[in-house]
Amino acid sequence: MDAKRVLVVDDEPHVVEACTAMLNMKGFDATGVTSGEEAVALHQEENFDLVLVDLQMPGMSGLEVLREVKAYKPSTRVIIFTAYGTKETVIEALRLGASEFLEKPLDLHDLVDTVGRVLAERDRSMVRGNLRTLSLPNIVQVNCTERVQALLHVRYRGQEGLLYFQDGDIVHAELGEKTGNEAVYEMLSWEDGDFELEMDAQPPEHTITAGWSNLMLEGLRRADEAAAGELFDEEFEEWGEELGDEEWERAPARALSAAAAEQIELTLNKLLRQVEGRCVLMTGRGGRLIHWHGDVDESQAISLGALVAGSFAATAEIADVLRHEGETRRFRQSLQESEDFNIWSVAVTDEFTVSIVFDNQVPLGLVRVYTLRAIRQIRDILAQEQARQQAAEETLDEELRHGIRDTLQDLFGGLDDDFRQDISTALDDLFGD
Repeated sequence: MDAKRVLVVDDEPHVVEACTAMLNMKGFDATGVTSGEEAVALHQEENFDLVLVDLQMPGMSGLEVLREVKAYKPSTRVIIFTAYGTKETVIEALRLGASEFLEKPLDLHDLVDTVGRVLAERDRSMVRGNLRTLSLPNIVQVNCTERVQALLHVRYRGQEGLLYFQDGDIVHAELGEKTGNEAVYEMLSWEDGDFELEMDAQPPEHTITAGWSNLMLEGLRRADEAAAGELFDEEFEEWGEELGDEEWERAPARALSAAAAEQIELTLNKLLRQVEGRCVLMTGRGGRLIHWHGDVDESQAISLGALVAGSFAATAEIADVLRHEGETRRFRQSLQESEDFNIWSVAVTDEFTVSIVFDNQVPLGLVRVYTLRAIRQIRDILAQEQARQQAAEETLDEELRHGIRDTLQDLFGGLDDDFRQDISTALDDLFGD
């Protein structure tokens, strides 16, 4: 049997080289190119069974390659690579007939498994992906607005849920022993997972009568309440020592290690993609800019950070009027709304604040759910960072104690035994054993 022919398209030469080498080693006949224009021309010259294409490329994009490939030979299967694809581009790729979405950076073994599975299922109308690439609410919206008939399998931490679509609505859902609305609501709370969309599947029964938009709103409202409760019902953890209001305003900002900063950056960038926000930023005490990403430059991000800090300071003054003695004067959340966009800010700790700017067409419940999940992850990162810093300080203190003690012992080593013993006893009392 002839080897299946695969075309790899990515503007990064090392990605093309790695993918083609692995596929050829596993028995496929793989060819690679580094531009969309080359890919379309080569596809029309030669007979490829499957095309792997990066969504974001200069010149002809992955979407344009997908459109041209499907127009020339509709039976060709197409797998999309994506790292920072927007909701709109991923949805358009679904509409154009993409078979699967793979996240960058690629795992080459997963790539081989995916290519083999997609080629083995040529006769099945199936789309696969990860909820990090396209969230469950967005998948529901696409299926309902496009009025497709399909079965959506969603898997998360050993659980599998089923959603049946028909005539522009969700008509049936199953999750363990739950069916109908309650099954949908629980699935909407899932933070991650994999999905398979099987086209033209018939629902076994109809257990849902509410419109899909009402289901989404209620599900997101419940997920929002659960996330907020989990985050804010706990004791508000301090980053460092507990400070009074005036001490807090004067206290110096702590530095983050490069590893912690990178983890926070990845978490916030993921949040921005999940909610299709305009920009996201994290600020420290006094509006000091820690990280930003999105449709703003550094000077705009610095100004926005200062304004967010000023907004929290203003709410603190309002709290002064309302609070009873002993109550905190720092608010944990703040929402500013305009006709076109909103700014939602959440205190991560007493020192750090995360703010996200998003269009007002994006449901606030969706933004709150994903933002509060990101806040929990950042708190975990900061807790690990604080533990690391404390351990480093303790190690430094121990080394300093031993260094001073050794120096003093060297200094007094020439003294008589009785006096040296007196000095040693004094050092033990001063620096410990």
